[in-house]
Amino acid sequence: MIVNENITAYIHSLERDRPEWLEKIRTEAEENKVPIIRREMEPFINVLLNINRPEHILEIGTGIGYSALFMNECFKSAEIVTIENYEPRLKEARENFKDKENIRLIEGEAGCVLKQMEEQFGFIFLDAAKAQYITMLPDILRLLKPGGLLLADNILQDGDLLE
Repeated sequence: MIVNENITAYIHSLERDRPEWLEKIRTEAEENKVPIIRREMEPFINVLLNINRPEHILEIGTGIGYSALFMNECFKSAEIVTIENYEPRLKEARENFKDKENIRLIEGEAGCVLKQMEEQFGFIFLDAAKAQYITMLPDILRLLKPGGLLLADNILQDGDLLE
């Protein structure tokens, strides 16, 4: 739960149906204790993407690819670039992305990859090692288009910031 039942209920009211194949990935991740975005983040991301309508999305921290796949379902016209360096997760992400032409997986340490990137993004989803956020921020801001959105995962976690 994020903060209280009323807020959680409201967030869940914004949820959209997920395709069966995406729900299967979520269920398997949860059963295997693989970290993916919380259900409460999904409607929030969906609303932000549909307000912002980015052509290019950058995700920092792919994991098994669940959030990139979810963002692709929310906003199919966007190109998604996602960065990951943890090999066990990369293998699963590659498999999950095999039929997704508009999702590009970059393998490598995010801090190094970001320094080499020049592309501009209308939406950046930061879901990497939390201790690295501050060191990556200058490059992230350089890659963020004017008027773009930066969303850092876990900002709603346990309601700490809201409180």
